[in-house]
Amino acid sequence: MSTTWKGRIELLLEANNRFVNGDPEPYKELWHRGDKDITIALFSGNGEVLSGWEALCEHFDSVAADCRDWDGVFEHTVLVESVTEDAACVARLQHAYDRLSDAVVDRRVTLFYRVIDGDWKIVYQHVDPYTTQP
Repeated sequence: MSTTWKGRIELLLEANNRFVNGDPEPYKELWHRGDKDITIALFSGNGEVLSGWEALCEHFDSVAADCRDWDGVFEHTVLVESVTEDAACVARLQHAYDRLSDAVVDRRVTLFYRVIDGDWKIVYQHVDPYTTQP
């Protein structure tokens, strides 16, 4: 496997930090592109249900563009993590904060991964806003 599970989570955290500063590319690299055997999907925090690589890229680019003027900080708390040899699910709370405007974005996020061609790839993400800790 080209990236260990622990290594994949470290890449995810770095990608999220880049995302909240306007750069979606590292986050997009963590996703499978989808194919005839694997459908990729996103349930976004604003209620959209998206599937397919092109739709997800447009969404990621649009959301990251909203953060381009941020001096962003990303933090997370893992609620549940279940990992097998070829699949994983992580549920977490995400907190993104802009030090310039004091804007805050809090989300509950569930990610599903599969090992594809020897690497952990995201195939599904579900995002909901939250206002208090569970």
